[in-house]
Amino acid sequence: NVVTGETGAGKSIFLKALELIAGRRASSELVRTGEASAEVEALFEVDERLRASLADADAELADVEQLVIRRVIDENGRGKVYVNGRLSTVQFLQQAAPALIDITGQHQQTLLLESSRHRELLDAFGVPSDVLSTVGERYRTYRDAAGTLQEFLERSEARTLYFERLRQEATELGAANLRDGSERARIEQELERLKNVEALVAAASNAAEVIEGEDRGVAPSIHQALEALNDAAELDPELVEPRDLVESALVQLQEAALQLGDYASSVEVDPERLEAVRARLAELARLERKYGRQLPELIGYLAGIEGELNELDAGAFDVEKLRKRAEEARVQLSEAEELLTRARRDAARKLEVLVERELRKLNMKRARFQVSIEPGQSSARGCDVINFMLSANPGEPLRELSKVASGGELSRILLVLKTSLNERSGAVVQVFDEIDTGIGGAVAHVVGEKLSHIARFGQVVLVTHAPQIAAFADKHFVVSKSSTKTSTSTVVRALGENERVKEIARMLAGKKVTKEFETSAQELIASCGKAA
Repeated sequence: NVVTGETGAGKSIFLKALELIAGRRASSELVRTGEASAEVEALFEVDERLRASLADADAELADVEQLVIRRVIDENGRGKVYVNGRLSTVQFLQQAAPALIDITGQHQQTLLLESSRHRELLDAFGVPSDVLSTVGERYRTYRDAAGTLQEFLERSEARTLYFERLRQEATELGAANLRDGSERARIEQELERLKNVEALVAAASNAAEVIEGEDRGVAPSIHQALEALNDAAELDPELVEPRDLVESALVQLQEAALQLGDYASSVEVDPERLEAVRARLAELARLERKYGRQLPELIGYLAGIEGELNELDAGAFDVEKLRKRAEEARVQLSEAEELLTRARRDAARKLEVLVERELRKLNMKRARFQVSIEPGQSSARGCDVINFMLSANPGEPLRELSKVASGGELSRILLVLKTSLNERSGAVVQVFDEIDTGIGGAVAHVVGEKLSHIARFGQVVLVTHAPQIAAFADKHFVVSKSSTKTSTSTVVRALGENERVKEIARMLAGKKVTKEFETSAQELIASCGKAA
């Protein structure tokens, strides 16, 4: 899907709408002057891969065939999110976005010049997530242990303050009686039941009445059928089995009616219990917010501080124990960092081969690409300093991208990196905003071929000014702007074949479109169709 249009036609508004669907920040500037709100809506067809990602974000979406996301922004910049008609959150969009839609904008060329981004790209390309998470966990453990030691060494009174803080936290968490990590889910379910007691009792009573009611109950009718079959079965043995089935059904219905009646008479509206459950949920939510941990983690945290308090009370909380704890954490962190560095080096070699191979296809036939990995300071993402290095021409040394790459070279490298990442674990919709910046001629044609190939495996939306790329499109949309005395509108419209030829001709010619340019556009579309 190619999107074209003259400069200022409103392509940025189209892209902003996609960004809102991906959970990006909204503002009141998006609302037309004089209007109460702005609205954007997107429909996604859900395949098995996307379904699994949606289920992780919201269990109720585990079986959907389509996903409809609607976002409404009011004149104050506040908004609401609806997913398949249900009220949802921006956080859900942000969690689901990596599987839904990936937007590669013009600013990402600049980001590619920042070495801090190189680590993120390499990790996303080929580093196992469990290796990264282990480093993060061990780094936090080491940071906490080292911080505790430093605090103890720097200020002797810190021991008293630390003890008092732990004691207060232990008192507060202990008073909350945290025992079961699944308590919140359980009482949320109970809350729903308590809020709907009257409806539940009515449902049970109605069901019992349908079964046993004198006027319209099914049980009396089945009883009559059973009596008729009892006599008939004595005359014909073939009716014995049907008679037994009817009798079994009657017994089960009577038992069900009895249980439903017991349920309806035993369940009562309990406002005190309802209030207690609400209060308990509020207390758990408050503690989770205060301590930045979910309930199961809070229980483990309480056990940990109770253990530390016991050590303090016993007089065993001394500097040597703190040093030992910090050293053990440092050793474990170093082991995890070594594994991460090895994983990154393996991923780097694969990425180097892939990028050089793809750059050759994009007319950078002699380019060399290398991932530099050097030791640095420990962090939750490891201790590696990673830089992407490039030699664009023979005889030139490898240098950091920021020092050697032109705009066109950056566009090609970014295209290779993004498409490689998306082929591994990408979104179902890939959006490229002028990825062809600085590219023209034969190279643009090759970029078009590559994007056409990618589109075989997922949906690609490309905003472009390059006719050599636009000619590869399966569908061509044009963005145009229309104005009246009081307002301006931006329209995205699908083009027919003749309109598409005229649009490609406009992109080739500029202002004045002649028959010669239309002929060239037809030939370009035909040649790109054969190449694809």
